[in-house]
Amino acid sequence: MNQYPNFQLKVNQIGPACSFELLWGKGQQVSANLVYPDTLTAAYQSWAKAYRDYYQQGVRGRVVNQGGAKLDPHSQLAETQSNLLREMTNWLDSRELSPLRVTMAQVIKKWLKSNSLTQVDLFLTCSSLELERLPWEAWDLESQLAAAVKLRMIRSPNNIRGSQGKPRSDYRRGRARILAIFGDDTGLDFARDVQALSTLKTLAEVKVITKGKQSIHELRANIFQAIADAQGWDMLFFAGHSQETQNSGGELAIAPGVAITLEELRPSLEIAQASGLQFALFNSCSGLSIAKTLIDLGLNQVVIMREPIPNSVAQLFVVRFLEVLVEQQDVVEAVEASRLFLKQQYQIKYPSGYLIPSLFGHPGAGFYRLEPSGWRAGCQRLLPTAKQAIALGALGLFSLLPSVQDLCLNGRTLTQAVYRDLTEQVTENTNPQVLLVLIDEESFEKAEITQRSPLDRSYLAKILNRLLVLDARVIGFDYLLDRPQGVNDRILARSIDEAVKERGNLLVFGSIMERGVELGVHPNISDLNFIAQGSVESFSLFQVPLPQDCLKVCPFTYLLALNQKIFAANSVPVRANSSGPYKTLIVKNFEDLGGHGLLIDFLKIVRLNPVIDYSIPPKTVYKPIAAHKLLEEDKSFNGEVVLVVSGGYAEAGINGAADYFSAPWGFQFWQSKIFESRNQINGGEINAYIVHHWLTQQWIIPFPGLLAILIAGGLGRAIALQQESSGNSKKGLVFKCGVLNILYLLLSLQAYVSLRILFPWLFPSLAFWFVFLTSLRKKSYEK
Repeated sequence: MNQYPNFQLKVNQIGPACSFELLWGKGQQVSANLVYPDTLTAAYQSWAKAYRDYYQQGVRGRVVNQGGAKLDPHSQLAETQSNLLREMTNWLDSRELSPLRVTMAQVIKKWLKSNSLTQVDLFLTCSSLELERLPWEAWDLESQLAAAVKLRMIRSPNNIRGSQGKPRSDYRRGRARILAIFGDDTGLDFARDVQALSTLKTLAEVKVITKGKQSIHELRANIFQAIADAQGWDMLFFAGHSQETQNSGGELAIAPGVAITLEELRPSLEIAQASGLQFALFNSCSGLSIAKTLIDLGLNQVVIMREPIPNSVAQLFVVRFLEVLVEQQDVVEAVEASRLFLKQQYQIKYPSGYLIPSLFGHPGAGFYRLEPSGWRAGCQRLLPTAKQAIALGALGLFSLLPSVQDLCLNGRTLTQAVYRDLTEQVTENTNPQVLLVLIDEESFEKAEITQRSPLDRSYLAKILNRLLVLDARVIGFDYLLDRPQGVNDRILARSIDEAVKERGNLLVFGSIMERGVELGVHPNISDLNFIAQGSVESFSLFQVPLPQDCLKVCPFTYLLALNQKIFAANSVPVRANSSGPYKTLIVKNFEDLGGHGLLIDFLKIVRLNPVIDYSIPPKTVYKPIAAHKLLEEDKSFNGEVVLVVSGGYAEAGINGAADYFSAPWGFQFWQSKIFESRNQINGGEINAYIVHHWLTQQWIIPFPGLLAILIAGGLGRAIALQQESSGNSKKGLVFKCGVLNILYLLLSLQAYVSLRILFPWLFPSLAFWFVFLTSLRKKSYEK
């Protein structure tokens, strides 16, 4: 199908009258009648005689000398050309054709309201040879319509029995194939034609046939066989002498005194058309019957010269035509650019030369253009239009807004939680790897503790002592112990000494950075040669570059998980006053036990920050127990890492920031399953998830959102372009794409569970549908 909307104008001559029928859309039409003036016929005949007199030698056809002109040939031709164009303009500007012009302007205005158009095509069909010989391309209808579009004229024969050519992709891929036949060169010079064709070699495979030393029989056979080549051709080029004929479709001179008619070539041309031949360029004389025959046969477009054409003008035309074609413009643009080139640059030297070339085309066919082949060309075709690029850019920038990302991530974790529940893809873990000790309001009341911020450290000592009795090995305290508390510090210090020096426990405490200095455990409480402290200021899985900068400041959750790995591997290092900071010791010597080094480095290089997976239920991540219950009840340990945290009491937090947050929707979903409505989550629960992810490597890696938007947009454009070339049903394709979109959602949900990769769905889907529909949208002129 043509990319642009089009009109069809049929001009039928019946005796002295002409009827003009304008057709568009699906059956809409308007008509007008106009007398064909005898003065126009006389003007054409005078111009034709002056034209032949001026170009008596070196034309690509057989011109009969009709006698000398009374005036200077150049002046005579210029005068008759001016008279012909004036007579034709006066005729076409007649009041009788006003309804057609008004209708065209109104229809174009309507198209412009619903489509972004730059040009409109007008297919002109003339019923008589007398009308066909007129230079219709000089009709300045565009300016009369006063429309903000370019009006392109393409001729179309009265009879078209062959169907239009199928898309090139149905026949072959790769470089275009061009067959160039150089016929009788008597009085002609093909040097510039050959040179012009050579410029196509980067985009096309060009095969040239010349007479050479072949016999006439061999030459004819070679031409027939070449045209019917099984590999097919995209374009047929002929240069030489040619003539119109009444019954044989025109004839081509292939050698001095030897010609082939198109009727003889018909079997070979039919094979070529069925094998993908779409376009033909006859850089020879008097080609009206040739063009009509080839379009009737099924070719998409044919360029011919309506009159005898001087060799020099023919060469200038073909050079410029192929230059534009190499720029990947379609044949309509190439013909118009070549005509304009002849008019502006060579009107004085070669008067009327620009009036001779004409383009014939099949109204239903797409216009031929040379397209680059290979993967680069394919990628270039997928590039969005300017409006699509702006929309994709805006969508990408919008998706990067933190609030938008949080909202989307929240929605996704909820969707994933529901999906896990519906598909029963939840691991029933009766022994979570984290024991979460919650110091809550009830614990404070039972212990009669009034000092909550900072927390009474003697209570932490009680909890630690109880954990030692219960044989807990790896314990983390999500508390900042940077300020002295006098006697309470000494009580906690004794408990810590017993844990690390006598029992070999692995303890980790919280810290923060203030003015470039890490503030953590006060020296009155413990020596950093025996315990570790890590940052509790962020809930990011990769808060700082690991492991290099971990020697300076390291995430609390990472150190806790690393200590658990060390304990599980029975590789607890010997700690002493002379061994140096315990954190440095384990980060340097036991980094590999974390099993994350290479992955962390890679994710940081590509700037992918894993996200916490709240789609898994809390019961598989941690087992919560209130601090007072831990102190009162018996508890058996199975090697869990213990995390002592605030239970959400009001005073909890650092530097005035509360230690409870809006609960992720996935987390809320699982809480609702156990009839516990919670819209908040405390920092300790978040850290429990992070420790769990470090231990199980069950983090979720997000696929880059911007890349997903670009891929989706490219896919939408690729599918739309494929539909355009195949001509399949648009409605059927939209339905299939809807199914494909749902299938992608299901696959992305499962990939999240199985591969632990978060493939975004919402914004890529919006990008896909926007690009797809704007590339595919049904034009108003098709309705």
